Amino acid sequence: MMQETGLQLEHALESVTIIYDIRRALSSLTQASHKWVQDVNSLVDRIERMLEHTPENHLPMEWHVMTVGLRLMAGRVACLAIARGNKGSLLDERAKCDVLLEELRRLLSSDSLALPRSTDSTRQSLLETGQCEPDSLRTFLLSIPLPTLYWRSRELAFPYGGTVERSETTPSPILRLIVFLDHIPVATPQLLRSDVLYPLAFKVRGLIWPSNAIRLRLDLLTTCPRSEFSLSDFFLYPPRTIENDEYEGELAGQIKFHAGQSSPLDDLVFAVRAAFETADGTFTEIPVIGHNELRLRVVNETVHPLMTGNRRLDRHIEELTTKLLSDCPKVRHELPDLLDMLQVLTRLLATYAQEAIYKGRSDVPESEFQTTVLRDLRNMLGQDVQEHPNQAGGIADIRYRGVVIELKVETENGDRQHISNKYAGQSVQYAGVEAKQVSILLVLDLTAKDKPPGDIRNDIILFDVETHGGDDKNKKFPSKTFVFVVNGNMKSPSMYSR
Repeated sequence: MMQETGLQLEHALESVTIIYDIRRALSSLTQASHKWVQDVNSLVDRIERMLEHTPENHLPMEWHVMTVGLRLMAGRVACLAIARGNKGSLLDERAKCDVLLEELRRLLSSDSLALPRSTDSTRQSLLETGQCEPDSLRTFLLSIPLPTLYWRSRELAFPYGGTVERSETTPSPILRLIVFLDHIPVATPQLLRSDVLYPLAFKVRGLIWPSNAIRLRLDLLTTCPRSEFSLSDFFLYPPRTIENDEYEGELAGQIKFHAGQSSPLDDLVFAVRAAFETADGTFTEIPVIGHNELRLRVVNETVHPLMTGNRRLDRHIEELTTKLLSDCPKVRHELPDLLDMLQVLTRLLATYAQEAIYKGRSDVPESEFQTTVLRDLRNMLGQDVQEHPNQAGGIADIRYRGVVIELKVETENGDRQHISNKYAGQSVQYAGVEAKQVSILLVLDLTAKDKPPGDIRNDIILFDVETHGGDDKNKKFPSKTFVFVVNGNMKSPSMYSR
């Protein structure tokens, strides 16, 4: 038999090692350091040597993006280091960064490049303006999933006989994982409640089960203290069926966290380690591809502001908040009070939708809407909810500690983009005078509902608000508004039947 050109498993292991080194390098950047620049450039040299031995038709574009992005990141850090007194030519580094930036934009413009939604804003900013803050670039690169460079050589069968040579090289064991948490494939990051026992399952597909192995063991490695969570042991015993050196199996158990994190927007990282155990108690670790890392966020429902009781709504709010932090890292100091209000408004929106508030009414005055919302907010948040505070020369409708909530009633156009454009500027001005980037707009939509309302998540939006003084993409503190839209003037569901 002859074989098509393919990569050995050692190549796959090398790519896994490099992926870990990339994450480590990006996560370790705390200040402009000449040594960090040298280490990253050395890492990129390793990547490029590996990619040279990878057939182009098996080389995902994400690796090209990462290579150029790391070079660009190193160049920008080098510029900052030179500006602070280190040796080097600032002009040369800037010229190199300009070339790398154009190459990165070219790669990102490809329609075939599919990246996570969390990278959309940075990708769009790079394509439209060619500008990106170093922190945003680092977050962008950390969000890029890098596929392991692994596949098997395939033997080519010929219709004629003849003597053939067989390779005596024995492939090395390797394991592909898909992790299911609470019965769904794990997301990144996955939001969990504390004091809840979650089912955790690993579906495995492996290559080579050593003859002396009595079982396969999976462990989750983390810096989180072991006393903070409970975790089942995960073992897979020799499978009954092994075909062409391949086997499959499932390891099931549970995980439970005893307390929530102090910061609900930081990830707990768990690396998956796999090892074969022999009868004498020795372990042989093997490389893992696929879900080889879990990123979790654990919250206490009684104090965490993103837990509403609806998993899909919780995930949607978390994604919007994550995007907010990615676009505007300096808003962290606004989060404690802001997240309290996001939780409550999300619950109110769901409740109002279930109750079909103001059903059949197209004449609800803004004062009545405000009275209802004010009452419900005070029931949930207490007397810190204030009515009609003077702000920026005008009157803001509701204020909760440092959070401004503007209320409006829309009777003409129910398009969510139209509503956001029409009303968001007022709440932004109120928040802006207190050096806050984020405000909230709550709108009652009383337009005719000729079509049934869809997914309630479409009614919760994070909106970029254009402000005076130049292009907002170039501003250090751009303004954002969370827009919540309540559907009033509803019809009975049966009226939409045809």
